[in-house]
Parts: sequence; structure tokens; C-alpha cells
Amino acid sequence: MVAPNLAVEFVSSRLACATHELIGVIGDRWSVLVLIELGDHGPTRSADLKRALEGVSQKVLTSCLRRLEGRDFVARTVEATVPVSVTYELTPFGQNFMAAFSVLRRWADDHVDKLEAHSPPQPATGTPQRA
Repeated sequence: MVAPNLAVEFVSSRLACATHELIGVIGDRWSVLVLIELGDHGPTRSADLKRALEGVSQKVLTSCLRRLEGRDFVARTVEATVPVSVTYELTPFGQNFMAAFSVLRRWADDHVDKLEAHSPPQPATGTPQRA
């Protein structure tokens, strides 16, 4: 039998690992914004995502979409048209994440004044500064 404190340690370690994995997927600047855009607007072409996410480069957007697709947050659909049409949408797993994330979005909306008051000024390019 496992000692109670070891069981708690194991559960705590497992939760930390799961959180670490999640942050690894959505912890960059663009992933959550891509998920929000897809959650709010449904299936969207890459060019439309790029327009909606001001400041993201095509290379970064493509990398982000591939990572989210590889982790089953996003599905990519290619239509054999001329030119080829590629759309992205949330998978059921991505929709489930966005349902949970909606609580955090509401909290941010409720506290936007305080969040903005305590955030460092952003450069004109829209790229956040790193400490």
C-alpha cells in the first residue's frame, strides 16, 4: 500500500506535469489567440487568421497551427480547388479546451482595467517585450 503522503505527492506531480504539458502547447503568444479566433468564428482559412491576428508572421502562424494540429486542438481541411483551399477549425478536444478556457476569458474581461494598468507599455510593432 502507498503511504498517503506519497499518493498526494504523486497526484500533485501528475497535475504539475499535465499543466506543464498544456503550457507547452498554448503558452506562446499566438496559440491561445488562434484558438479564440477559431472558437469565435468557426472554420477559418489561414489568410483570414493572419489578417485577424495583427502582427503574426506567416511562418509563426504556420508553426502554431501545425503544433495545435499535432496536439489535436485544431483540424486542417484541404479542399481540392484551384487554388487549393485550406481551412482550420477546432476539434472536439479543442472545443472542450475552449469551454474550460471561457472561464478565464470572462475573468480577464471582468478585470481588464486592472490588467492593463499593471502591464508594461507595448512597443509600436505589437510585439511584447521580454524581461
